Amino acid sequence: MRNVDLVTKSDGLGFSIHDVRAAAGLEHDLWYKNHWEANYIVAGAAIVEDRLSGETWQLEPGAIYTVGPKDQHRFIAKTAVHLVSIFSPPVPIGADYDEDGALAPTGPVPDGRGVMFFKTVDELREVGREEVVAGGKRQDHQGVTARRWMRVHAIRRQTRSR
Repeated sequence: MRNVDLVTKSDGLGFSIHDVRAAAGLEHDLWYKNHWEANYIVAGAAIVEDRLSGETWQLEPGAIYTVGPKDQHRFIAKTAVHLVSIFSPPVPIGADYDEDGALAPTGPVPDGRGVMFFKTVDELREVGREEVVAGGKRQDHQGVTARRWMRVHAIRRQTRSR
């Protein structure tokens, strides 16, 4: 796995951003006991697996997933993968993983949602989470509540399972 640390703890912003490249076939067991991580898939195909429940999610460009202190997971690169990772609290340059796949504590861990989740850009567009800005002015914005997103997401799941 190749990683470029774009923004780190030393930048003092409260989060860190990393450009990550994973080779096809890479499998990595992780458990961020001391952090939240949000990932955006730029290119490639991968799978993220919840190691406790066995549930899996297919990751392709436009997929977003988060993992936190309770989420023991496995990342499996089906092809070469390019993703952007954001950590909170931020991690320093060259942070090392322990035997559980965790990084050392670097600050207070935000409460977060409690469990990992997966979304796609298309799903977020469907529920109105897209803004169009032209000339510095919002052209089209439809606010969305978490309850509305969950309702639309539940309907999509029901439709897929039929």
